[in-house]
Amino acid sequence: MRIPAVVALSLSLFFAGCSVGPTASTSVHPSVAVGGVVHGGQQPISGAHVYLFAANTTGTAGPGVAASAGNASVSLLNAASTHNSDSLGAYVLTDASGSFSITDDYSCVPNTQVYIYALSGNPGVGTNTAAGLLAVLGNCPASGNFLTATPFVSVNEVSTVVAAYSFAAFATDATHVSSSGSAFDQTAIADAFANAANLADIASGLAFTTTPFGNAIVPQSEINTLANILASCVNSAGTISGPTNPTACYTLFNSAKSQGSTGTVPTETATAAIDIAHNPSADISDLFALPTAAAPFAPNLTTQPGNFTIPLLVALQPTGSTQVALGQTFSTLDLSQQVLGGTPPYSFTVAQSNTTPIAAVLAGSMLASDYAYHGGTNTVSVTVTDAAHMRASYSFNVTVSVPSVVYPVFGIDYSPYENRQDPNAGSQISVDQLTRSIGLIAPYTRTVRSFGVDHGLENIGCIAHKFGLGAYINAYISKDTVANETAVQTLIQLAKQGCVDVAVIGSEALYRGDVTAAQLTGYVDEFRAAVPAVKVAAADTYYEFTQNPSVGADVDIILANYYPYFEGWKISLAIANLHAEDQQLQKAFPGKEIIVSETGFPSDGTSVGNAVPSLANAAFYFLNFESWAQAENRKSFYFEFRDEAWKTGEGPIGPHWGIFDTTNAMKYGADVFAGATIPDNWSCTAPVSGAGTASIAFTSVPPIGSVGTDAVLQGQTTHVAPSDYYVAAYIFVNGGWWTKPTFASPRTAIQCDGSFSTELVTGGSDPSATRVAAFLLPNSFGDPPAVGGSATLPQALYQAAAASLIVNR
Repeated sequence: MRIPAVVALSLSLFFAGCSVGPTASTSVHPSVAVGGVVHGGQQPISGAHVYLFAANTTGTAGPGVAASAGNASVSLLNAASTHNSDSLGAYVLTDASGSFSITDDYSCVPNTQVYIYALSGNPGVGTNTAAGLLAVLGNCPASGNFLTATPFVSVNEVSTVVAAYSFAAFATDATHVSSSGSAFDQTAIADAFANAANLADIASGLAFTTTPFGNAIVPQSEINTLANILASCVNSAGTISGPTNPTACYTLFNSAKSQGSTGTVPTETATAAIDIAHNPSADISDLFALPTAAAPFAPNLTTQPGNFTIPLLVALQPTGSTQVALGQTFSTLDLSQQVLGGTPPYSFTVAQSNTTPIAAVLAGSMLASDYAYHGGTNTVSVTVTDAAHMRASYSFNVTVSVPSVVYPVFGIDYSPYENRQDPNAGSQISVDQLTRSIGLIAPYTRTVRSFGVDHGLENIGCIAHKFGLGAYINAYISKDTVANETAVQTLIQLAKQGCVDVAVIGSEALYRGDVTAAQLTGYVDEFRAAVPAVKVAAADTYYEFTQNPSVGADVDIILANYYPYFEGWKISLAIANLHAEDQQLQKAFPGKEIIVSETGFPSDGTSVGNAVPSLANAAFYFLNFESWAQAENRKSFYFEFRDEAWKTGEGPIGPHWGIFDTTNAMKYGADVFAGATIPDNWSCTAPVSGAGTASIAFTSVPPIGSVGTDAVLQGQTTHVAPSDYYVAAYIFVNGGWWTKPTFASPRTAIQCDGSFSTELVTGGSDPSATRVAAFLLPNSFGDPPAVGGSATLPQALYQAAAASLIVNR
């Protein structure tokens, strides 16, 4: 990236980059005059070729950039009118008095930068082909000519020094002055050309003692000294010979090479002036010795300077382009520390091309940024203006880099705690921490779901929206009714502020027994009454909704948690189990939107039944689940964003649920985000063991007295498609049959391998049951009969069952 600048205390600080070719275009404008004189010192130069150039706007030039067709200055004169042209372009000639006039010969594009270049001619001692002089006309007026803007121009060594130092950052040599066509670079080169008017009077060709505004000192003696150095060659026959008895032109050109003491040797004085501006510390003594006692410009320096900088000119030390990740900022810059030269006080302005990815923020001299919220590039242009109204600019790109993601998931469960932070200890989470961590996951998801609205978590929704993410914001519900009411009211206020897309009341509050179904729906209704335009949901384990149907009926959306790990399913059957459970929930609430609010698999910890935590299993579960979610066109939230060290209290698995680890490195999921899926392994549409007579058998019947996880009935079905059948289980206790596991959940799903399991003990005298019955029923049968203490089982079960089984315990 090219970093444009206007002028510098040391012009070697500026950079330039690649170039493209210009296209010259001229047309005749009657009575459009630019007139003036070309002098060497105080002597007229006759027969000089006077060219009118505009800086190229399609390429870049400057120190260290080779001259090429792509950065050549654009010739403005019309050869058909001037009747004179050469390889540089059309030109007019000066007369015996050094005068020239450009009439009917040119037009310029408004706002391009224009200058005069005079080459060769006779300063009174014979033709000097080494005489090259410059003068800045500046910004092309809206009229496309300088008829009223610049009536008379003196082109001499002073105007050459002023021009060279003004636009040196954009010049390779006198005929290659160029800047890219971007708005920022065009502003920068305009500032550069404008500085010339602060240093010398264009009509007289004399350096000012103070700027036209009268509030800054012009280094007149230094400008005159440089002008006298050029005059030593200009006011000669232009002979270039040496090193023995070197001529003035030989010494000048060999002391003003393109890289200082090395590089290309100039062949005329205008390019020599540009090279000195590029390398102001090179060969000082040789250059300072060139003027004679009769030097034309005074006052001048009487002692040799340390360098040939022009300290009045203000400049900014460039800042390189930078990349910023989502959720991050770029380092704050103190622009006052980057100013070179000029006259204080300084003022700063900033222009920006695209603030959508990241916005620069200027406060006084301090340049900072907002957070990066989207991918893209913002070109930031900084301009300094000093007390003398001199300006300098540079621009730099801030690119917000975003990982390439083919498939962002619908949602990720987001909890921001890191290091030793613990919600149970009241850790306060800052906006900065939230923004940086949401930025980390923003490319990988379309929505985030939170778990509270206090201690900083209330800011999650609004921050997520800045990244373009949806926000499901949770009011955490516990046994503390005062805290519950505060949470609901906070959620209401956030929703009214537009920071909530879906309001979530509670997170497994029914599962923990913190509130009743009536209390939970009370909070739901309270929110709905206050913010009817925002959908409201409750989040809990899937079976709590079937056991508490009033909650599922009341909410706009059911957020159901599924954890095959906790149910002991081996990894290959985990999603089939989830699918079966989800099918049952959808049957219980037809037409209701059901979203998977939590599911996941730990990457480390202890096994539960056939569920074995490991990084490989966690990765497979994520891939399998997201394949299911895509195929079934289901909204879902994956648990969770990042490992949380504070969850050690939840046992060995607690800290190991994250897609990212505690260092923010992705543990697994790259295949999912790259768009990978696996075939359907959850629908279970093929008959287990192939075609045959349907059968059902128990593989494990818990003994009398069993409770908890020991009271789980397990069995196997064969020769039926698990997707088309379910198992209805009953126990016989105290002289009667009872539906299991509950009246609200009378169906037991069959896994893809034909296995099934269900709880036999859910309360009362269940541990004492003496008989267990199971019926293999088609889904078309509907829900099985609810039985509560009947001495016999309904005949409809026997009639509809593909197979049945009753055993004694």
